[in-house]
Amino acid sequence: MLIAALLAMPWEVDFQDDAKTLERRIGELEKKRKDLDRQIEEALEKGKGDEAVERRNEQKKIDQELGETHKKLAELRKKDASPPGFGWGVQAILTHWDNDLDLSDRVGWSAYVSFIPALTFEYSRWETEDEDGDDDALVQVYRLGFGATGSPLTDLTLGVVGLVGLVRFNSDAPGTDGDTGPIFSLHPGAVWKMGEHLSFSAGFLIDILRTDFNQEHTHTNHNVSLTVGLHVRW
Repeated sequence: MLIAALLAMPWEVDFQDDAKTLERRIGELEKKRKDLDRQIEEALEKGKGDEAVERRNEQKKIDQELGETHKKLAELRKKDASPPGFGWGVQAILTHWDNDLDLSDRVGWSAYVSFIPALTFEYSRWETEDEDGDDDALVQVYRLGFGATGSPLTDLTLGVVGLVGLVRFNSDAPGTDGDTGPIFSLHPGAVWKMGEHLSFSAGFLIDILRTDFNQEHTHTNHNVSLTVGLHVRW
């Protein structure tokens, strides 16, 4: 899933770059205004009233743009200083299990809540089949996620999330014991903005886990998944 980081910053223009652009523009406008003051003074000294009026009109336009630019900068700083937001989302996860787990590939689901900008709790669940015991199996994962995001590309943002937690395997097959083990996941993906608060994501989920489920001893296993999801933030 794409969490915290992919929902924290993707839809806002980078604050530092935007603030620098606005500050630079304010500096340029203030310099032009001072130059016009000098030109008006010189025109009046030479008795060129029409030229002075023309320069004053230019100055009025600059004053208007200065006011608008100062207002944008103030709004940007206020927005950047606002407290972190809150997000939640759901995802479909098509998973190919490590062959040693003897589980049928299935589509599962996950739900999460994120405390933007960098922390998420996620619950995932798959109802699948234990091919070793020829019976129903259940896989559940509880994870905390920490993320990073790249620069926004219009309404598209790329990012990667790291997650750590526990995975629980259960099987209804007679004589099969369940097991709980640690899991680490990487989730690179992309998020598309669909509205002010709504976004859509697609990505890959790569799991590394330790378990003895359907194995004689505890081993390191690897799963890969495709994910798509809907996310809400405010």
